[in-house]
Amino acid sequence: MFNPKVIVIGGGVAEAGETLLEGIRRTVAARTMPSMLNDVRIEAAYRGNFCGMIGAALQIWEYGGPITFFL
Repeated sequence: MFNPKVIVIGGGVAEAGETLLEGIRRTVAARTMPSMLNDVRIEAAYRGNFCGMIGAALQIWEYGGPITFFL
């Protein structure tokens, strides 16, 4: 069963702002059973488009090791 408390929209999509998020919320509400939608929040990622870069940097920080770049 999948019943999240928070759905986070990240990347470039998060930069679109509240207008897009409201559309997503309306669509989700129209397609979801009301009992499954209680207390579910749909939010933009805190750092928007930078989330991927921050996550990659945290992976290197946490797990270390050599960094390999493929050109």
